[in-house]
Amino acid sequence: MDGILGGSIGAMVGVIGGVLGTYLAYRNTKSDGERALVVRGAIAVWTGVLVFVVLFLVVPAPYKHFLWIPYVVLLILGIRIWNQKQLQLREDHES
Repeated sequence: MDGILGGSIGAMVGVIGGVLGTYLAYRNTKSDGERALVVRGAIAVWTGVLVFVVLFLVVPAPYKHFLWIPYVVLLILGIRIWNQKQLQLREDHES
């Protein structure tokens, strides 16, 4: 019972954090191009996390733990690409 409760609370905190992060990313945009980037990025991230969670639930152990490798690599690459595009959009908007 404690595992179910802890998992449920952890999932709720994760979703609330994701929603708050998505909202703040959108609110802090400075141009229409940035807003479009945030919307596309949010859709990609939410979809990726959902696919990861579903796969983690259906792939049997010990293989499910290998899912972390592409998840972390794609997350790091996605963050770098997102930041570069957002910086470029801000520079274009300010000039």
